[in-house]
Amino acid sequence: MSLSLNCTFRYEQGFSLHAELASDAHVTALCGASGSGKTTILMLIAGLLQPQSGVIRYGETSWVDVAEKKFVPPHQRRVGVMFQEPRLFPHFNVQENLNYGFQRRRGEATQMAKAVETLEIGDLLKRPVGSLSGGQKQRVALARAIVSSPELLLLDEPLTSVEPSLQERIAEYVKRVAKEFATPIVLVSHSVELVEQMAERTFWVKDGSVSG
Repeated sequence: MSLSLNCTFRYEQGFSLHAELASDAHVTALCGASGSGKTTILMLIAGLLQPQSGVIRYGETSWVDVAEKKFVPPHQRRVGVMFQEPRLFPHFNVQENLNYGFQRRRGEATQMAKAVETLEIGDLLKRPVGSLSGGQKQRVALARAIVSSPELLLLDEPLTSVEPSLQERIAEYVKRVAKEFATPIVLVSHSVELVEQMAERTFWVKDGSVSG
């Protein structure tokens, strides 16, 4: 499924972004330094920000067309998002966190079991979130995004809070998810090495502009 953006966004503080890109890769990466605009692009795709001009399309569907005054809200885009911090509910155990993602988006029944198996978290289901390591939390957060049966998965710096010794393993999980679920992934990272390991297509973001 092809994702394309050609839009501009300006923060009140003055930072301006022009995002022009198109990709039909299984895993697409946005790579660049902190503050370059990577996460802003991710939020535009998710519908958490609205551009001042331009269009955003996924497949044959226009999610945003400013000239036509069209804006599809986030809950209608079937986009799964995993933020830089896992953002798991601390008062839920792992299974309850997964249930929230599943019920909120009415995921497919088979998706839950497949996500648990693919990310190897079956032995964590009854564990409280506070007892998990950084790598375990990332796997649970990724599973929670998957069980909602998204058409597109957005990952914001998925390896930042993971111990360096586990980063390569989590990267392998990300690639496995793209293969097992046939769900296109857009990931944000500042690490060129990890992007080269995970992504099929990379766009470079610098000072609010994008190059491929």
